[in-house]
Amino acid sequence: DKETGVWLRVRPDWTPYSVINGADVMVVSDLKFMAQTHCRPHGFSKAIHDFGYHQSVAFYEDGIEAIYGRRPTNWLFIVVEKDAPYTVSVYELPREDIERGRFQNRIAINRFAECLHRGIWPDYTSEQIEQVGLPFWARKAIDEHGSVNQAALVNSASGV
Repeated sequence: DKETGVWLRVRPDWTPYSVINGADVMVVSDLKFMAQTHCRPHGFSKAIHDFGYHQSVAFYEDGIEAIYGRRPTNWLFIVVEKDAPYTVSVYELPREDIERGRFQNRIAINRFAECLHRGIWPDYTSEQIEQVGLPFWARKAIDEHGSVNQAALVNSASGV
C-alpha cells in the first residue's frame, strides 16, 4: 500500500484476457453459489453488504490496476442457486458501490497499519463483566405472547 507501506495481497480466481490484453472494455466476472434467498436482486443486494462483496471488488480492482495499469471497466456477479432449480442471474455492481468499498478498505488498511505499528489490536472484550441478554426482537416476541409476567419484569428491572 503506497500510503501506509503495508503489504497487500490479492489472489483472483482468474484474470480475463480483456484485462491481460488491456482492452478498452475490461469485464471481470465473479461466480457466486448462493442460497435461494440471496439469488434474487433484493437478496443479492443484502449479500453484497453482508459479505462485503463491494469491498472485495474494490480490493481486486486495485490489485489488477497495480499489475496491469488499469482498473476493470465493469464487474459482474454470476449468481447460481445452490439448490434446484439452480437458476442463474447476472448482476453488475455499480461503480459508486465499488467506490464505497474502496473508501471502507482505506479505513481498514489504515487501521491495520496503525495496529501493526503500535502492536495494539482492538477487540470486543471489556475489563468489566457485561450483562448480555436476549436481543430486542426476541424479548418483544416473548412479551407479546404473554409468556412473561409483566409485573415480574417491572419488579426485576427496578431491583424489587
